[in-house]
Amino acid sequence: MSAARFDVSPLFAPGGPKRRTRASRLRRADRGKTLVVLPQCVSTGAQNLARRPARHVGLKPGPPAREYDMTDDAPIRPRLVLATTLLPDGEPGLERLREAFAGGDIASVLIDPAGREVAAFQDFCEAVVPLVQESGAAAIVVEDTRCAGRVKADGFHAPEGTIEALGEAMARFSPRLIVGASGFNTRHEALEAGERMPDYILFGKLGADGEAEPHRRNLDLAEWWASIVELPCILQGGADLATLPLAIATRAEFILLSRAIFGEAEGVGARVAEVNRLFDAAAKGEAA
Repeated sequence: MSAARFDVSPLFAPGGPKRRTRASRLRRADRGKTLVVLPQCVSTGAQNLARRPARHVGLKPGPPAREYDMTDDAPIRPRLVLATTLLPDGEPGLERLREAFAGGDIASVLIDPAGREVAAFQDFCEAVVPLVQESGAAAIVVEDTRCAGRVKADGFHAPEGTIEALGEAMARFSPRLIVGASGFNTRHEALEAGERMPDYILFGKLGADGEAEPHRRNLDLAEWWASIVELPCILQGGADLATLPLAIATRAEFILLSRAIFGEAEGVGARVAEVNRLFDAAAKGEAA
């Protein structure tokens, strides 16, 4: 049996996932199984983003929106999310980020404290956030709620892996900002987090992408989540772009990369271009 999946137009760009009727949100059948559909989660992200100024939802359009069915071999075109974990402060880091945007489509950037002191992180964000927004992507500050507000970020990411931290972030920022979370390492934990209605769940841990391949647990969780839950997820990829097809095969809507893009100072733009080539090939059902 085939059931229409939600539109995978970018979460962080105008339009977002299409709304469905209440009945179809709550229960749909696919391959003889009942999908786990969290109430209202399909439309929440799109409604939140639609209320924001243009700079919050992205000035540069992403790939054309397409609808896919829920069959096992249905293609999906994910989008790239970057993490700044490896970027140095100052102009060297900003130049690498500019090169990344010159290389192709980027949905959003997670701005990681990466061990910086509070003042140093705010200085870093004050430089990075405008660059990201002017490039048409969403700037999402990680961990520091005060900094997220001060630098006028587009979103906040709670990495603690607790329902309490996610609930506080939702109460403080939603629906004004994009709110996402990570650190939920079991199916039960992930579903509990999804019930709080964030805009996305990240499977992975910032800075934990040192191995060539994505972590097996993250692959398994993302594949399971993408197949039964309509709330978008981000999957952390590995350090080697040669393993990117493993992440694409999960059908996660977004793939997070850091070391694979910023691990070397040279060639950042070329690596972003290669990621988008692989994403395009996946959407067409072609072999990488």
